[in-house]
Amino acid sequence: MEHDMKLNSSGFYWIKEKKQKLEVRLFDDKRRILNLWDIIIFTLLPDLTEEIKVKIVWLLVYSTFKELFSEIDLENWNAKNLSIEECIKCCNQIYSLDDELKYWVVWIEIELLQ
Repeated sequence: MEHDMKLNSSGFYWIKEKKQKLEVRLFDDKRRILNLWDIIIFTLLPDLTEEIKVKIVWLLVYSTFKELFSEIDLENWNAKNLSIEECIKCCNQIYSLDDELKYWVVWIEIELLQ
């Protein structure tokens, strides 16, 4: 199955350059239907003119971003060597704390196909 998602430029290019092997999202209704080996087509924000395809190789669900970032190797998620607290702040700029607590969060390990 294929899924469409949008990404800002830093995440998009980190994945494209194989510097980022994980994507972190809310475990909302759109992400609950993800399965191993599914394909995600990421489209570059804001102009939506560039796409990359990845395959899902692992999925793990956590109750909070803090729990998730405490478990993963942060080098696989960001190229800036951020601390756990800085990673949480990045996510909280996109997702509200209420949504985080309502939906939980998902670690999506990916493999670039292009």
